[in-house]
Order: sequence, then C-alpha cells, then structure tokens
Amino acid sequence: MSNHRLSGQSSPIRVENLYYLLSYAWGLLPVAEPVVGDAETPPETLLDLLAVLLRDSLEQLVKRGLDQDYQTTELLTAMPRGKLLPGRSMREQTLPRARMWCETDDRTPDTLLNQLVKSAAHYLAEAGEIKEALREDLRGLLRSFDRVRLVPLLDTRLGAVRVYRHTARYGMVVHLSQLVRHLALPTQEAGAVLLPDVWRDERNMARLFEQFVRNFYAFHLRGIATVRAKALQWQLTAEDDASAQHQPKMQTDVVVVYDDCKRVALLECKFYPQALGAEHYGKRKVRAAHLYQLFAYQQHLKRRFPGREVRTVLLYPVGTESVLLRYRLDGAPMWVYTLNLNQPWLTIHTDMLALLDSV
Repeated sequence: MSNHRLSGQSSPIRVENLYYLLSYAWGLLPVAEPVVGDAETPPETLLDLLAVLLRDSLEQLVKRGLDQDYQTTELLTAMPRGKLLPGRSMREQTLPRARMWCETDDRTPDTLLNQLVKSAAHYLAEAGEIKEALREDLRGLLRSFDRVRLVPLLDTRLGAVRVYRHTARYGMVVHLSQLVRHLALPTQEAGAVLLPDVWRDERNMARLFEQFVRNFYAFHLRGIATVRAKALQWQLTAEDDASAQHQPKMQTDVVVVYDDCKRVALLECKFYPQALGAEHYGKRKVRAAHLYQLFAYQQHLKRRFPGREVRTVLLYPVGTESVLLRYRLDGAPMWVYTLNLNQPWLTIHTDMLALLDSV
C-alpha cells in the first residue's frame, strides 16, 4: 500500500487511511484490507485508489462470472413457452395472428447487485479527476456488463444492496461501490457534493472523524460495551415557553457503556490542526473550552450512570504531533490524546483499541 499523504488545512492523512475512515464512518462493515499491486504506481488521490481497487476486484469477478437471477417477463411469441396467458391473448386478439402471450422466468445478470457495481464503475470511468489509463481499464471491464442496465448511482434501491452467502465473491466489489456511491451523495449544505477533496473541508472531516471513531468502537466492542452518541439533559428548567425555545442541546460524540456496569468512557473528538492551544509564556496549553465541555459532560454522565467511574478522553486526529497527557478529572482518569492518521492502518487500529484499555 502506498505511503502517499493528503494534506488539507489540517494534518496530513494517508490515502489508504481515508479509505478506512470513510468505510467505518459510513457503516460499510466489515472493512476489507485494500491491496494495490506492487508493480503499480501508488495512487495519490482517494478516487484513484478506489478506481484501482475496483478495477482489480472487477477483473477477478468477471473471470468468475457475474451473478444471475431469475426475472419474470411477459412476451408475445409464436413459439409459446413457460406459463401461457390465454386471458391476455384473448383480450388482445393475438391468437388469430398465431401469437400468444407467455410468462417466462429467465436467468439474467440484470440484478440490483450488478446494477450497483456497473453504476459505480461507470461513475469512476467518467470522473475527470481519475487518471485516463485507469478510466480506460474500467471502460473495458464495463463491456462485461452490457446486459446490465445502467441506473443512476444515487438510486435509493442501490443503497440497500447487500451481500449474502451465495454472492460472497462480491464482498469487496460491493464495499467499494458503496463507498463510491457515498462520495457521490449530496451533502446537507447547499447541495454541495463530497468530492475527492472532502478532507479539505474541516466541517465535513470533523463530522466524519466523529462517526469513524463511534462506529469503530461500536464494531470492535460488540459483546463488551454499547457505543453511541448520547443526548444529555441539562439540569436546567425553563420558566416559560420563550426560554425553553432557546435552551441548548447537550450532545456527546462517543459514549462507551461497558456491560460490566463498572465504567463508562466518554470520548470527545476534536478535529483541530493542533491538539494544544496557543502558547502562554513559551508553553502550549490544553484548550480550556474543551476541558469545560468535557467536565460538563462527565458530571451529567455521572448522574446518568450512578456508581460507575466515568473516564474521559479529548481525542484529536493529528498527522505529525504526538500528545499524551494524563490527568484526573473530578477523581476519574482523563486523557488528552492525539491519534496519528499518518501511520499504517494496523498501527491506528491497535492504538485505538489500546486507548480504551489504558485510560
């Protein structure tokens, strides 16, 4: 896998780590290990990486043959077959012309599964940001999908496509196709689109990083803990309707409630260029606003889960700077920790699991 990095306004991120980050953030699990051939020039953009992976996966899929399913169709024919439809034939008076309506079940590759794959490959093949050689490779592979209809990539039915035991060989192809589909989905902000430079939009990346962290722990702590974002209630009572309308919400990023009923972990994800704030007399400090927020959340969680220790983490994704500060917040462990997104994915995976084991 390449070591190419993408540098936006925040810290640099390896291209392949964006693949994992988006896969977890968008719930496309389990996440497969992407492999790029050693002889090939490493992709430098996320779209190039997806194009390479989809091309290589499609080559294997085409060799094994596309999945087919039975599709019921009605046809007017001089050579009746399948289920005869005499009622329709009589209504339309086709019998005097030696024609009869029939209902047949024929095997066809024109399934939702193949429609998703074709639409994703076509989207990449037409993307001007991708290298022309990759686009040409994809166009060549699309010839094997001639009997599959090209449907809009954003068709809602494609979002529901799943892989089952009999279509297990589609696992990686569908995963990549859904990633491409998500990249093409409009955001909620003025119809903007998540283009290849999604990482340069700090608001998008902050939201994606939070979703990544939450879904990563939800997936890997199954059977050990429940992981979700929790809405907490302020210890605040409005005295009239006007006051109630202006009462703010308190929404945590990631709350890990362990099944042993002994502890709760709260992670607040902060997508900042640097974990520590401005220098004071030559020393950079933990951001006070983040500590105030963390303390407020901790106090509310202690009321929500009485008798449990509430451990807290301020988590920053940083490409180069390494920070690990240990404190005790109201008697419970509290860390300020930077997650290096500029290192191999397996190291990130290990660091994230070790973080909750250690704090």
